[in-house]
Amino acid sequence: MPPDSENTAPEESFDCLPAREKVRHLESLRHAQIRKLLDLVNDGTSRPGHLPAVNSTGASIAAISEAISVYKEEREKSHFRFFGIIATSSILLVLGTVLLLPIPKTPVFLTTKSNTLSFTLLRNAALLRGAQPASEVKLLGVSRVFMGNAELPPPAGQQFHLLGTGQLGHIGQIGLESLELPEGTGVSILSAGSLHQLQMALVLPQEALGPLKLNLSGSFTHPPSMKLVTLSQAVQLEAIPAGQHILLTLIFPNTQVRFDTPLHVGQMSWSSPSPTATEESSMVSGTVYFDDIRTLSAKLRPGTPFRVAGSGYIRKLVWNAGLIDTEMEGTATSVSTGTEETRRDLMPSIFSYIRTRETLTQFWAALGSLTLLALALDRWWRSPQ
Repeated sequence: MPPDSENTAPEESFDCLPAREKVRHLESLRHAQIRKLLDLVNDGTSRPGHLPAVNSTGASIAAISEAISVYKEEREKSHFRFFGIIATSSILLVLGTVLLLPIPKTPVFLTTKSNTLSFTLLRNAALLRGAQPASEVKLLGVSRVFMGNAELPPPAGQQFHLLGTGQLGHIGQIGLESLELPEGTGVSILSAGSLHQLQMALVLPQEALGPLKLNLSGSFTHPPSMKLVTLSQAVQLEAIPAGQHILLTLIFPNTQVRFDTPLHVGQMSWSSPSPTATEESSMVSGTVYFDDIRTLSAKLRPGTPFRVAGSGYIRKLVWNAGLIDTEMEGTATSVSTGTEETRRDLMPSIFSYIRTRETLTQFWAALGSLTLLALALDRWWRSPQ
């Protein structure tokens, strides 16, 4: 407690004051003592008891000055601790928020089985190169058809139909090696409800509306006239698109078709391409693996909408008895499931990414060292001088 005077407050009240108020109170006391000392000096030294009063007042001023220094230092330490707590809390809050944010992009590996699959080609591709020949083809959305050097009658309703015929084992064949689609083509592989029938909805880029080419050999009928056409040698069929949208239907003798891979694709989707379709996914099963985080994967529930933004390569694409079996790897900028109301983000957080890095030990060691340093600094500021 500082030296007493006429203006001092009770000890209990003074001790409850913050350091700033204590300094202000003591400075007013010191000013009062200084005025008292000046008055004593001006009165002269002839009055009895004058010298002890001067000495006592000087000692009181010195004691108050020392107390002011102590409380000023306490105030500075208090300010340092306060701003230190604010700064530490802010850093931890920002750091915690950042660590919980999803990483901007991540390598992924997908395995899916679905009834439909849509994607955009990022490079020219002959999707069915190497696939077995089809026995029947339907083209919807074509304006002119050429077989060899001859132009066939205009397709009624922009629909062309060719059916392989002949004895078993010698049925006319429709080769698919020449069916090359340009970069930018939107492709939707659809389950047509038949174990032998495969449909592909194509959206051709406006600047690349070239003919669709198929290879023909053997005997065919051309509905609806059912006129028999027998080819002595293989010829190429070219169908000229009437617009950007074409529906290609192929009938195969077997129930499995293997597409030519790898395919460089983007904008993958497992929902129906129809604008009137519901948000429900056609996925039967699937798993997404996050390659950067070895222990993280997510099972995809049947029918639940699934979205992945980014690009990559389809490594396996097999149509088998109406189901599309796909394996794809690439870089995703967004992975989510659920409807718009129940959307769930599957992208790993920055913390998950850091936690699985090989530098984890160094990270925690550095964090521990900083914590110990902060505790040592705090103890030093709290210790009496």
